[in-house]
Amino acid sequence: MKTTLLTAVFLLGLHVSIDAQSFNKDLLKSYTLTELKVIEAKNNQEMKMLNYAVENAVYLVDIPQGKQINFPVLDGDGSSKKFTDYGLKIIDRTQYFRLKNNAKKILVVKSSNILLLEMK
Repeated sequence: MKTTLLTAVFLLGLHVSIDAQSFNKDLLKSYTLTELKVIEAKNNQEMKMLNYAVENAVYLVDIPQGKQINFPVLDGDGSSKKFTDYGLKIIDRTQYFRLKNNAKKILVVKSSNILLLEMK
């Protein structure tokens, strides 16, 4: 009985602490809860950047005519403008991907440095 009560109290506390986090829930598509807690505890500016990135990190560009493009391929057509919908993470360099269902476009994910500059 005590074990059940303690488990219930622990789970309720965990639920409350998750809800109190200051990150966009879409980030859980690309990062684990543990990763987000570490980022939040270590570097509040990085957490702000990731929250900003959910809506601002992705854009599409036309594939240049006559160019041979050898980028990794992602499922989708580029209609989603969130990097988290592709399970990607923001890193310190810009990322480029071809789209499985859109042969005319490249999906671009901005680097952490670019996103931080945009936020200023």
